[in-house]
Amino acid sequence: YDYVNEVWTHYPKDNINGIQNDDIFTIEKLPASLGGDIVLGTGKGLAFKTGEVFQVYTKTDDIIPNNKVYSIHYQSDSEVYVGTSGGYAVLDLSAASSDFSSGISTTMYEASWGNETIYSDKNIKAIAFANGTGYFGTEGGLEQRLAPGSWNTFGPQPGDVLEIYTRKEFSSRDVFQYETSSAKEDAELVANDLDNVSVVPNP
Repeated sequence: YDYVNEVWTHYPKDNINGIQNDDIFTIEKLPASLGGDIVLGTGKGLAFKTGEVFQVYTKTDDIIPNNKVYSIHYQSDSEVYVGTSGGYAVLDLSAASSDFSSGISTTMYEASWGNETIYSDKNIKAIAFANGTGYFGTEGGLEQRLAPGSWNTFGPQPGDVLEIYTRKEFSSRDVFQYETSSAKEDAELVANDLDNVSVVPNP
């Protein structure tokens, strides 16, 4: 969107601009040192925008561990985090060409559970850093990356209790469904209860 001229430009999936999928999950703006344009996380790869075209990388290029790119976080030119549905990658773009067609090196952390990668879930939906500590949002909770190979997990644990509060008002469209057990007669219970019945004559 050109906010100065108030003009929209549509970039659909096609062979001209290079985008291979219409699902755009995340957008990250790169600094001036990397051209100042944007990089997209799509349903089929990581797409670097240069001018009016995109340089796209998929799993087959050995740049990212999975084609679904949910999150991107720029930490530095040599440390760009890319979260996917199959783990995450750390990209070094410091030696990348101006159109990002070459010069990219990467370290991938796939779905091999343990200290080397995410502890509880490989679907990396959000990434942020604060005071040198990385926070990775997954479908199984929050992961805290203290240092390479050192993680804390904040996912649900056995015995945890989830409480949900709502301020939603009642509506005429609300539907309440109840389930009950059908009536039945327990002959043994009736026979036992008869022992408790006493007959007293009326004086």
